[in-house]
Amino acid sequence: MKTIISRKASVISRFLHSLYTFKPLYLIPYTFFLLLTFHCYSQISINFSDTFKIQGKAFLLQNRMSTTMIDSATITNNRVVFSLPDTIQQGLYVATFYTNTQREPVNLPVLLSKSEKQISITTSITNPFKEIKILHSPYNENYYTFLKKDNILQQQQKLLSGLAPLYSQHDAFYLSLSGEMVRIMQTKDSLYNFYLKQKFSDPVNSLIKRQIEAAEKQFTSLNPAGEPLFINSPVLMQWVWAYLSQYKNEKMNREEQAKNYMKGIDTLANMFNTLTDVRSDIFKEVSKAFEQSGYDEVSLHIYDVYLLTNTCHADEAIKLKAENLKNIQIGKTAPDILFDNNTAGINSLYKIKAKYTLLVFWASWCIHCQ
Repeated sequence: MKTIISRKASVISRFLHSLYTFKPLYLIPYTFFLLLTFHCYSQISINFSDTFKIQGKAFLLQNRMSTTMIDSATITNNRVVFSLPDTIQQGLYVATFYTNTQREPVNLPVLLSKSEKQISITTSITNPFKEIKILHSPYNENYYTFLKKDNILQQQQKLLSGLAPLYSQHDAFYLSLSGEMVRIMQTKDSLYNFYLKQKFSDPVNSLIKRQIEAAEKQFTSLNPAGEPLFINSPVLMQWVWAYLSQYKNEKMNREEQAKNYMKGIDTLANMFNTLTDVRSDIFKEVSKAFEQSGYDEVSLHIYDVYLLTNTCHADEAIKLKAENLKNIQIGKTAPDILFDNNTAGINSLYKIKAKYTLLVFWASWCIHCQ
């Protein structure tokens, strides 16, 4: 040990002497030596907080479905360190662990940024998202905070969906499950809206936005007829509007858009083919919304094909509403209207024999009318 110390002291002494005497032949090699010594390589260190011993191999991949490997390392003493090349691009990568404690490989997404050279992560191999802690990486900290909250809600939703078929829909516990499902969906909406409004630095913003879009796409791809907790709950109509929004196309003209909405209605009806009462309740709400938005032809399509059939048992109010809607279409004779003309008393639209009649509807309380 004394010999090693004396050699290092000799090296430092000769280097300082070369600086003092300005000898360039001594200065150049030792300057190069110091540059190599103090160069800081980019690293990702992952420590497992589990009490049992973890052994195995770890791989840093470009993404979960990719075979492009950035680095590989051995897990020793519950710790693994990845070395990153200087040419690595900013983005989301996946650390995959093959260990002696897990039957399946464990995947952990890692966000790399050019401004963050040293990333330290502490987590558990059995539950990576729940136990994760981040050091020296605000990017990953913000991203994992969102993932942890979203993952908890997804697990709760999955658990409720699994319990629901075990109980009758009239059971008190089933009703409590339905209420809890509504709470989870509302919480997810609030979470997504909150994070969409945040101004995180890229690439965190784009990643969270992609994650939310994927979750919403997965939500609309569900068949609610196979999800008991969706039936007779606010979640059902939320899903219906999310599903029909897929048929909105800004590039279509009004006629093409109306036909596309009808296509969406027909596809929606097939999903609830065996639940006619539920389908009827859905289409009552949907037809009203399309009528208010000016798509009368879509509303009429719903009335004629679905609400006025024998299977839906339409009441008189529905029949009257459908009839009135048909009578006010372009080209139809306008229904008779009684009004007070302030001079001749009550008058009727049909008594006016003019070639053209302009009707203006207004109200004294309406700001736009004034």
